[in-house]
Formats: sequence, C-alpha cells, structure tokens
Amino acid sequence: YFTARMESLLQDGLASRFAPPAVLLVEWADRIQEAWPADRLEILLDCGAGEEDRTLTARALGPQSARLLRAWAEITPCP
Repeated sequence: YFTARMESLLQDGLASRFAPPAVLLVEWADRIQEAWPADRLEILLDCGAGEEDRTLTARALGPQSARLLRAWAEITPCP
C-alpha cells in the first residue's frame, strides 16, 4: 500500500509542492529516494541506548544543504 500510494502522490506532483525554503519531514523516506532532490539535508532520528534516548544525525548532500547544516551547527549546541 505504501509504495503504491507514494507513487500516486509523486505522479500528482507532490515533490514540486515543496520548493525551497520549505521543510518536508517524511517517515520512511528511504523507500522513495528517487523522489528527493540531489541537494538536500537528510536528518535521521534513531533510538538511543535508553528508552527515551534519541540520536539525531544530519547529512548535507550538496552545496546549499551544506550551508544550511553549517548555519544550524553554529546555533545548535552539541553534546
């Protein structure tokens, strides 16, 4: 169901509705990688060691997303 529904949404122009500077959060985005722009900021949220622990990993995939990630890093404290 998921794959068929996402294919339908993509054919209907879903990706074009979210032009910069929009933010789009997608659960299971790895299932439709071909739909995402080459220059993007990927953010992965994983469960940590404890029940309430979470790990956030951000990865820039292009020059614009690299600038966004650097700007974010400047204002976000990291442990």
